[in-house]
Amino acid sequence: MKIRKANIKDATGIACVHTVSWKETYKGMINQDFLEKLSVEKRLALWNEILSNADAIVYVAVNRNDEIIGFASFGAKRPETNTNDGELYAIYLLEEYKRKGIGKLLLEAGLKDLIASGFSTMSVWVLAANPSRAFYQLFAPVKVMTETVSLGDDFYEEVLYCWHDLQQLLCLLKT
Repeated sequence: MKIRKANIKDATGIACVHTVSWKETYKGMINQDFLEKLSVEKRLALWNEILSNADAIVYVAVNRNDEIIGFASFGAKRPETNTNDGELYAIYLLEEYKRKGIGKLLLEAGLKDLIASGFSTMSVWVLAANPSRAFYQLFAPVKVMTETVSLGDDFYEEVLYCWHDLQQLLCLLKT
């Protein structure tokens, strides 16, 4: 397993993981019609745009065959996030690679990049029903708020977690 900074050539692999992992992770949690409409093509356009930005902080996990099996994306907080200066936008792994320490490695790589870019705090939005919330909870975030979001025709609760000291979080990841 290898963690490396993503580049524009990784857009297709990231789009595939993004689409498949949503379908795997949110099956039974999010409306199945919504999940079935997700497509690699739509995600590919998004990832081509993201990876074309020189400031993008995106890391990929690749297997022995150099296939992308996970990714994490970081950057400045989005306007709707009221706290912190940095944000973990997304971290996804294919189901068969979860619970093997890969998410932790992706998080660590992105944190180092955020810190080097001058960020000192970070937040992440997570669907309340997502069992992967437990991953974030391992690293002692502060639960700031919940919010209702719409996905398709349905509404879901999201939780905003924050870390107010990225150096401390980095230390937690190394233990």
